Amino acid sequence: MPEAGRRRHEGLEILTWYFGILGGLLTVLFLGTVWYWMKYSRLERGAMRKAGDFKVVGYGFLMLASWFLCGIVGPPGSAARPNIMKAESIVTSSYVVMLFLFLGFLFIFLGQRVTYRAKAASAR
Repeated sequence: MPEAGRRRHEGLEILTWYFGILGGLLTVLFLGTVWYWMKYSRLERGAMRKAGDFKVVGYGFLMLASWFLCGIVGPPGSAARPNIMKAESIVTSSYVVMLFLFLGFLFIFLGQRVTYRAKAASAR
């Protein structure tokens, strides 16, 4: 019988507490980022405010991608456990994850671009 917080899979030990703790910390960091954005974005004006909005939307998509990754490697997909794997769930979730990753990085890129264009315009 495996110890609490540990699962064995074909000789490999899966530390469920590791993923639980780091997943929780990712959520706390994301919520902290959104809280700071909500609190301080009103101090920004024009392009800088728009850039911050783009970035937060991007971070939201990255958070959604990480959430769906949990569904690929854990239930219902369980890619790490072929004996209970549901291929349809893994394939569908993989498409969703790639879309969210793309959108996340796109919005962060747009936010960075708007930021640097605004800084360059103010330096002239």
